[in-house]
Amino acid sequence: MTKPLPPLYPLCIPPEWAVQTHELRTIYPQTLATSDSDWELLGEDLLQVKHKDTGVILDVGWYPEASPTGHFKLVVINGTDWANPLVQFRSRSLDEIAACIEENLTNPSLLEHLPSIAEPTLVDLVAVLEQDPDENRVIQAIRLLLEQDHKIVVPLLMARLTDPQAKVRYALVDALRRIGDPATGAELFERFLLPEPDLDTRRLLLRTLGAVKHRPAIPILIDWLKNPDPQQRAAAASSLNMLNAIEALPAVTDAYAIERNRQVRDEMRTVLYKLAQLVTITNERSDRRNNPEINSSY
Repeated sequence: MTKPLPPLYPLCIPPEWAVQTHELRTIYPQTLATSDSDWELLGEDLLQVKHKDTGVILDVGWYPEASPTGHFKLVVINGTDWANPLVQFRSRSLDEIAACIEENLTNPSLLEHLPSIAEPTLVDLVAVLEQDPDENRVIQAIRLLLEQDHKIVVPLLMARLTDPQAKVRYALVDALRRIGDPATGAELFERFLLPEPDLDTRRLLLRTLGAVKHRPAIPILIDWLKNPDPQQRAAAASSLNMLNAIEALPAVTDAYAIERNRQVRDEMRTVLYKLAQLVTITNERSDRRNNPEINSSY
């Protein structure tokens, strides 16, 4: 049985702020066991809201992503100036970070003397992506590009997949995962087969192969169920789930039988349940096609 997602944390967002992302869930890190699957829900993009007039951004994430040793980090920035935040705050307490969010959203002095700014255009964002050496500004540009025409954006993101900065590579892959364009599958698969020193990016590439529905990756994903890194095993299982890979059912069954990591077992259990259902449905359809008597009873 799939573990239900914790509810989103109830925040009071003033109307002058626009919610860009809200994945901040009611998860209390101090209460989680190290093996709890809810750590996977603590990522770098938990909350982002933007002031409609000034363009000021309040951003909250968990760093390092999914790590039991991490912390919440809140920053407030003017426009895309990530190098010089107006506010910074860190805490492992969900209630403390929520209080800081609401305090800053209702603090009039935060916005004093800040001029209204125009929304960055596609040309502006592309210029940052291609020319700006600051990784924080590039990552923010990648996030904003998701709001643009994906037909234009996808080639721009794909062209920079080998960026030397690990955080930029991660943001690029994450954006492509969110877009989920099947046309990117072959190139993302080739990128996955290349060396990747950043484990978080490699894990995300595994999940992205499923998100873009790249079925030729299924044999590699099956092999990855034996990877020494438990998070990579979980990511491979997740992608097999997204791909409805019924041919992987025996391999997932075998992997589940010897898996000792609770988080990975939870992921594999979800996959087993779904794939078993798909096999049953496929067999029933085959029986109806091949047996006229069954067909006549429907």
